[in-house]
Amino acid sequence: MAKPVTMGDLHFSSGTKAKAFLRGIRDQNKVGERISPEHELHLRAMVAIHPEAEEKTGVGIDYFTVELDKKFRKTRHFMIHRIDGSTDDVSFHAAIDGANPRRDRMTALRVAINSQVITFKNQQFDESGTHVCPIRGVPITPDSYHVDHAPPCTFIQLVQEWLDGENIQLHQVEITEPRSNQCVAEMANDEQRSSWTTYHRQYAKLRLLSPEANTSSPKA
Repeated sequence: MAKPVTMGDLHFSSGTKAKAFLRGIRDQNKVGERISPEHELHLRAMVAIHPEAEEKTGVGIDYFTVELDKKFRKTRHFMIHRIDGSTDDVSFHAAIDGANPRRDRMTALRVAINSQVITFKNQQFDESGTHVCPIRGVPITPDSYHVDHAPPCTFIQLVQEWLDGENIQLHQVEITEPRSNQCVAEMANDEQRSSWTTYHRQYAKLRLLSPEANTSSPKA
């Protein structure tokens, strides 16, 4: 059963709807520009229900912007600008879902193989400028694409097989502690990261999909 979410004066019947609302704010605002006063009101309410609300607020929030991740310059996220000039990222997923160790570890595993995903994408577009989505049949371009793990060897399946091979469980994957301006957790154990990225490089079967196919269509 969906759990209702209250965020300031807004009430959502589920976390999914609350996230969709906040994702809309993120995507409506331009990178680097101060978020509109109307949207800022909602973001302040979002921070208030974040599990790290006190740390995120600090001495006080001055305003918000949307920024791109520093490493790959692809993922958009909200940035808090405090009245003392300091900044910190804030995740609306964490605000709505609360602490989620499983999600954080799966995210860290995805971050670890980002360079492989980017290399695959670059090779695909270098070899051929024209690609067609195998699910939707629509053109895929360098400005509109997603990289997906082709079934049956899905990302989750790859992770489980790697964990089994290492004889560990997901909660034993070491990740970084939360810190300022860290958009997502990353793998903290060098041996685990090396083992995982090697395994992924060897067994992953990547493919290009249209964004619509990857986010809304069944891929099995």
